[in-house]
Amino acid sequence: MKSEEEQGAGQGNLIRLLDNRTVAQIAAGEVIERPVSVVKELVENSLDANSRQIDLEIEAGGLTLIRVADDGWGIAAEDLSLAVKRHATSKIRSAEDLEKIGTLGFRGEALPAIGAVSHLEIISRTSNAKHATKIISEFGVCSALQTAGAPPGTIVVVRRLFENVPVRRKFQPNHKTEARNILNMVEKFAISHPGVAFKLKSSGKRQFLSSGNGSVRDAAAAVFGWKIAERLTSVKTEGITILASNTPDVSFAHRAAQIFIVNGRIIKSSLLEKIVDAYYSERLAARRQPLVILHLELNPEDLDVNVHPAKIEVKFRDDETIRRRVTETLEQMQWPLPNGRNYLIFENPTVVLQPDIIKEESGGSYGDFNPDNSERKFSESKLFDTKCPKSNNANLSTMSIIGQTWNSYIILSSEEAIYMLDQHAAHERIIYEEILGSKGTELNVPSQTLALPEIITLKRDEYQIFSDNALLLREAGFIIEDFGDNSIIVRGVPQGMTESVNTAFKDAIYCIMKMPYMIDALEKRNRIAALAACKQAVKAGDVLGKQEIRTLLEKLENTKKPFSCPHGRPIIFMLKRSYIDKQFNR
Repeated sequence: MKSEEEQGAGQGNLIRLLDNRTVAQIAAGEVIERPVSVVKELVENSLDANSRQIDLEIEAGGLTLIRVADDGWGIAAEDLSLAVKRHATSKIRSAEDLEKIGTLGFRGEALPAIGAVSHLEIISRTSNAKHATKIISEFGVCSALQTAGAPPGTIVVVRRLFENVPVRRKFQPNHKTEARNILNMVEKFAISHPGVAFKLKSSGKRQFLSSGNGSVRDAAAAVFGWKIAERLTSVKTEGITILASNTPDVSFAHRAAQIFIVNGRIIKSSLLEKIVDAYYSERLAARRQPLVILHLELNPEDLDVNVHPAKIEVKFRDDETIRRRVTETLEQMQWPLPNGRNYLIFENPTVVLQPDIIKEESGGSYGDFNPDNSERKFSESKLFDTKCPKSNNANLSTMSIIGQTWNSYIILSSEEAIYMLDQHAAHERIIYEEILGSKGTELNVPSQTLALPEIITLKRDEYQIFSDNALLLREAGFIIEDFGDNSIIVRGVPQGMTESVNTAFKDAIYCIMKMPYMIDALEKRNRIAALAACKQAVKAGDVLGKQEIRTLLEKLENTKKPFSCPHGRPIIFMLKRSYIDKQFNR
């Protein structure tokens, strides 16, 4: 135990000003965490200088060398010594300018922060200068200006990064990992600024090259490859441009392929992530993420970019306006009919259809389909009663019905292709859109009154969910009242429900419980509607008559999104006749 004297109790002179060298290293730690941070800051400076060609070179993941050369405006000789001093910048003049920042950098911290923890060399020349000027910052100690030979633009060379901060250097990622991080960063810059040509070399080998021709699709091809880039769809509204995947097969298990750009700045945004999640939740399977490149052009006064040390987060003035505008733009995307070649094992030419798929004894039809089957489990009035909003996305009702196989899938044909449709997923989509109404924002599940009300005792967490979401549960078709002592009384349930009252209600409670904490009210309604649709829809194994199938097709054709169920699973896929002919060597 230390004595009071040892602890300094009651003594003065315990708080003191730090020396400039320590202050500089602390400041560098806020801006420069690792080599990729250096690359980010230097490339942003090059972009702010209106560069059209940026060449990068790294060694040992950036720890021993980072070199960034551009053809931008350059730095005048008289300004170069100021460029390596803290809070010296050409991009703002006063605090008022922070409210309307139009450049990627603005604080004047990057170069001095880098110079404090490395051997930093800057060679720069403006277009009207006769020669270039060079300055060196050796771990915070600056040299005198020197004359040098170089073309117009700026060359920044960073060597021996963090050599004077052993603790920081010790905890850096391994060289291969950081080289990959730098590559990913450069790829994002190429997409955010498609009019700039980027070239990256790592340990002497070229890792990346973009054309800089101004095409976002070409930039995406340089990053993801042409096979993916050519399958992306582009939509544009005022101030918003989106290049994104519109087929389930262009999806990933992570968000790495989602790039958000605001006024040329690559950002992270939980708001934009939620908007993308909400749009794709009905179009992609669970735990699959789309490729999305989203460019936003906003009035600089409508966002705050000074909320994060590394400037990777921004704060929008009006989140709801952003949500509405981005969602409206996404809704303009067209989703093509899925092609079976992208989903099925049929792509493998060695696959042979199993004999039990075709049964001659059933009259030449596929599977167990019988248009006159008298053992129907569902009446047409129960299955199909209300038309959904008109859409011209499909012509399903005009196709020939071949039959129903495995009492689960409907097989259709046209002159050019064969189609297979999942009856459960299709009916889910129909019911889901009926429940949400024409606007897609209302939740109105019809109820059926129970002959005998049922009392359900809930666990404490379940009861809390009920208390917080009673209105939502009533909109979902439950007629419920609080019965006290963690119990409720159920007097009615959603129409068409076939399971026990307890199971149906607990499923709804668990559905809400699994929702993300910050989910909005509209998305809650959508997920409850998807649950209700799943429970009411025909199931795999249910026998459908030909007229029921025809009615199903007509109603599906009139939905807004006929190619995916509310959970994002595909409803239908297509096998082109030309592809089938090819499998038989025709």
